[in-house]
Amino acid sequence: MRAVVYAREHEGGAIEARWSVDWESHEWTEERIGGGKTVCWLSEPLPLGIAEESCRLFNLERNRHWTRDQLAQSLKEASETAWEAAGEKGIRTKVV
Repeated sequence: MRAVVYAREHEGGAIEARWSVDWESHEWTEERIGGGKTVCWLSEPLPLGIAEESCRLFNLERNRHWTRDQLAQSLKEASETAWEAAGEKGIRTKVV
């Protein structure tokens, strides 16, 4: 199973990474789903375990009041760290 990983900004400015297995429908980009707005997302769906770990790593940081580019970089780094923790080297992911 694969999941899309995305960063969501909530009211008050809190940023949280989430994942969705419904990545083909793009419903996860809509503001009404879970509140807030989607700021950026990884361009390719990830295996579910990697997606979960990417979100966990991203959410450990205090991602508040960052620019969109900084959030995108943080999301990308969390994904790459999750891949490396799974024993995969050199996996690179684009952020949209």
